[in-house]
Amino acid sequence: MPSTPRSVNSTSPLYQRLPRQVAIGALLLLASAVDTGLQARRNPPMDPDQYCCDHLFYRSMAFNLFAITRPDLNQPLNNFSIAGLYVHPYFSRFMYPANGYNRQPPYCYRIVTPLLARAISLIGSVSIDDGFYLITVVSLTLAAFFLALAVHRLSHGVVLALMSVVAYGQLREVFAFNLTQPMLTDPLAHCLLALSTYLIIAGRPYWFVAVCLMGLFNKEIHLFMLPCGVLFQMLSGRPWKRMSLACGGIVAFYFAFRLLLPVPINTYSLAGNLMEIPPLTSVVQWLIDVFGVMVVATVLRLPRRLINLALLPQALGAVVIGIGFSNIGPVDLYRALDYAAPLVIVATFGAATQSRWAWLLAAVPGALFIAQTMMALNTTILLVIAVATEIALAAVTRHDATLDR
Repeated sequence: MPSTPRSVNSTSPLYQRLPRQVAIGALLLLASAVDTGLQARRNPPMDPDQYCCDHLFYRSMAFNLFAITRPDLNQPLNNFSIAGLYVHPYFSRFMYPANGYNRQPPYCYRIVTPLLARAISLIGSVSIDDGFYLITVVSLTLAAFFLALAVHRLSHGVVLALMSVVAYGQLREVFAFNLTQPMLTDPLAHCLLALSTYLIIAGRPYWFVAVCLMGLFNKEIHLFMLPCGVLFQMLSGRPWKRMSLACGGIVAFYFAFRLLLPVPINTYSLAGNLMEIPPLTSVVQWLIDVFGVMVVATVLRLPRRLINLALLPQALGAVVIGIGFSNIGPVDLYRALDYAAPLVIVATFGAATQSRWAWLLAAVPGALFIAQTMMALNTTILLVIAVATEIALAAVTRHDATLDR
């Protein structure tokens, strides 16, 4: 049942609040670790030498980013499966053997995960492969944990935060896919996006900027998170100009790096993928395929919280990237759409309610999504139930503030 809503600036002494906060944080971290562990057990990692494709670039970068230390891992045609990419209608537009694996855009711009995997292997005396796997497991655990912390801070309820952990773990292209192919930059990207979301809510603008800097050099999807922090500052009436200048500096630094990094043949462009815009009905169906009934809660609760509105640029950016990848295949499409998860999770589970009935109604879409993914229930019926629930929730909370900061 819902806890009594409390302000984050509660007047109770810190020594009284701290033990409870630590206990809740430990519980959410434990739940996140258990959920990730269960997912890892169900989805063992593949053999990186037998499969294609993206992980081969990142593994080569771990050894060969700035100096060729393992030339055998930098040969563009030493893998039969990846050889087909160089004649593929999409990939052949920007993939060239002359680039090798270590200088192939856009992979070569995503340097954080490969360098971190190499650092782990050097410090911990483990293999590069093990370093990547450790990054994947820890990143997914922390991604679920940071989003759960964000939900708890907004909803003041432990149950909804725990539900968010379970729901987030059911996003297949976040957990199952990355645990099966654990040499990608996606897990750390999800972790840093989740951390950025929590830092926005917690009012830590300087830490937000620092995390965004790291996130952008891990994967360019973090570009869309930068305006979220500035927008939240503006909507909440806080100083925002200094943050906007810092974010602009991060973007300039990132693109300067891209220009200065030597790439033999560089014709990569995402814009070319957006020439064919699919119908809106297709985009909606894709989002429902990924997030199920949580889409209903996200859309209908969007104006009820400033953080929901602030996270909209990140979610829209994920949709745009997904549209660009829609002509490649469903896996890449869903991987891109999953980057909208911070908004979806926060909007679905982060509702602060004043009554028991409102809390029960607010929890329904998240519970339906969990049931939907675990028991393959009829999506259409669940969508109807979710819409009816949101209408009832709006009626119950009609006297609440429209924008709850």
